[in-house]
Amino acid sequence: PWGSLAYSQIDFLPMARLAAIGGIHLVLFATIAAACCVAFAGRALVGRSTADRREAIGAGAFFALACAVGGLGASPEAEERDGTRIAYVQAGVYQPGVDGRDLRREVMARYREQTLAAAKAGVDVVVWPASSLPGRIPFDTGLLYFVERLARDAGVPLLVGSSGQYKESPRLRERPAANSAFLIDPERGLSEHYDKIRLVPFNEYVPLREIVPWPRWVADGLIDARAGERATVFEAAGARFAVLICWENLFPREFRARVGEGVDFVVSMTNEAFTSDRGARHQMLTMNRFRAIESGVPVIRAATTGISAAIDSDGRLVSVVADETGEIHDVYGHRVAAVGRSPTPTAYGRFGDWLPLAAGTWLLAAGGLGRRRGQKPLLGIS
Repeated sequence: PWGSLAYSQIDFLPMARLAAIGGIHLVLFATIAAACCVAFAGRALVGRSTADRREAIGAGAFFALACAVGGLGASPEAEERDGTRIAYVQAGVYQPGVDGRDLRREVMARYREQTLAAAKAGVDVVVWPASSLPGRIPFDTGLLYFVERLARDAGVPLLVGSSGQYKESPRLRERPAANSAFLIDPERGLSEHYDKIRLVPFNEYVPLREIVPWPRWVADGLIDARAGERATVFEAAGARFAVLICWENLFPREFRARVGEGVDFVVSMTNEAFTSDRGARHQMLTMNRFRAIESGVPVIRAATTGISAAIDSDGRLVSVVADETGEIHDVYGHRVAAVGRSPTPTAYGRFGDWLPLAAGTWLLAAGGLGRRRGQKPLLGIS
């Protein structure tokens, strides 16, 4: 799902909102229809072909209808609704084995400073990015004490990202650690967690490790992470929300499944320190914006190095973490956004990927009809 042409339409709202009806597949279909309209019209003008004129009119009519339908119900500007007040923090990332102890302390000090500042502004939950804690929870008791005490000092629940490890002495290949999100309650401490289910191949696990002898430059020394077994619905301040971690946000089906649990919003935790390419970060942000449109829920996006943002259910940016110059990459700070309760389900949220199924059914039916009539099979399919 990384490179769909549909993502190019995120800032053209009438097209982007088609994702609420048929996901990115419908947006892609309408985008190609627009291109075909131009191509057919140009060919008709040059060759004066009646068939080309019909195709241009048909593609143009579909594109116009799609834009009209996509524009229905869209408010002119993003609005901040009353509801749960979420603070999301961006403070950088500490890289074990690369960065020194001083940087680790500095990054932790930033998280503490920004969390306490957000709490003073009157928020219900504070969200940190994935991999924000340099250690393993709850195995690293000192780190756990740090965030539990911070939650008590702030007086609000903290949602933090860390490696999750519950065994003191795991054996090699036992998959001891997970990529996890932890909810830290100011009174009860560590109350709930979510372990990332969909892992990144060749980064968090090696596919077919026991079957394929991968060369060392592909998978040298990589120990498979532990995949989560269940999706967690967190509850805090009377709101229900789900968490998707990094790679999981690329997949519309994963996102839709979480929203189907009846959540008010989704938290997208991510650590994008793996790339200094700002274009890649914008691309990941665009995917989150489409996930919000498809499922009709707000998204709180917390990234270690940016871009951290609050996204409304129409895919528009409500607020973005930035410094005083407006820079949004590799800076630290926090923002507060209010999200409403009980969002209205979208057609895509209810029916999922119906468009590919409908298109495949039509293609098979049309091909079969052509066979019965003794005509050449549609699109050369035999």
